[in-house]
Amino acid sequence: MLYFVCIELWTEPTLVFNIIKYKGVNLYMDNNQLTNIQILYQENIRGHLFMVDWRYKVMTRYFVGIGSLLIISKYLYDKPEFKMFLFIPFLCSSLFSFIFGIMDNNNHLIIEAGKRVGVKLESILSNHSGLYSEMKSSYTPRFSYTRILFYMYNISSVFFFIISILLFVKYKSWNIINLIIN
Repeated sequence: MLYFVCIELWTEPTLVFNIIKYKGVNLYMDNNQLTNIQILYQENIRGHLFMVDWRYKVMTRYFVGIGSLLIISKYLYDKPEFKMFLFIPFLCSSLFSFIFGIMDNNNHLIIEAGKRVGVKLESILSNHSGLYSEMKSSYTPRFSYTRILFYMYNISSVFFFIISILLFVKYKSWNIINLIIN
């Protein structure tokens, strides 16, 4: 029996009854190798689920952080003696949005890499399309979740930055330096 040593995953081989049909050549796999590929596929699914869950957790922390900063800005707005500090929560919100946008982009890249590996493993394990293949074929580029989050993080970052500049000028916050020095 031939051992399955290496196969180029990007050439879309198929697996039928433990025989890999690859460019007209049949490569036989023993059950141990088939089990290893199945374990790799299961591990890939676990990693994919972990990253999707992490992405939601990051987004939840983003909304909690922005909400907290807006509550702080409301407190500063209600106190006339603290209005000159009102730009700080909005500046922090802008930085927060920018950093979380970068984090979400990195999460997206990791998730997409996992999808690509999943499609390749599915092509080895089955003649039928699986979860990853279906996700790839049903992708809608115009209204993707990733694109919506990308715009949300970037627009809110710019919005909070502009608001912080306007508040800095309106309440003459450059006087903070005099307060610190004296």
